[in-house]
Amino acid sequence: MSVEVVAAYSQETLEAIAAEYKAAYESVVHTVQHLQAAANKLALYEPLPVAEQWVRTWGETVNKKTAAKMLGVSISQVNRLIANGDLVTTTSEDGRSRVIVRAAAEYVAMASRRIKPAPKVPMTRKGNPIRFIP
Repeated sequence: MSVEVVAAYSQETLEAIAAEYKAAYESVVHTVQHLQAAANKLALYEPLPVAEQWVRTWGETVNKKTAAKMLGVSISQVNRLIANGDLVTTTSEDGRSRVIVRAAAEYVAMASRRIKPAPKVPMTRKGNPIRFIP
């Protein structure tokens, strides 16, 4: 065998190894991207453990007074949330309205993720914004 044949064979081998390495690297990158996407999707379902904890603490359904205590708001605010459809209620055997705890936990989780509105700009009586000059 001549030296040129050995050199050509080694170059082909190196190119094959490089191609295999590139394919393996792209496969790993693809897998990591899918794992990151799956982790992001799981982060959206974070309130479920909180809802389970609330159910274990408070029970499946609670009355409005307990719901207000649980959410840290007034009873009238609970009534407003029920009227808006933010909280889900069911009727008990005695015909009274009861708040579903899982729905309340999901509402709290979604409310904490909402984008808060920008602060209002102070306006003059004519409706022009007040400019603060330093």
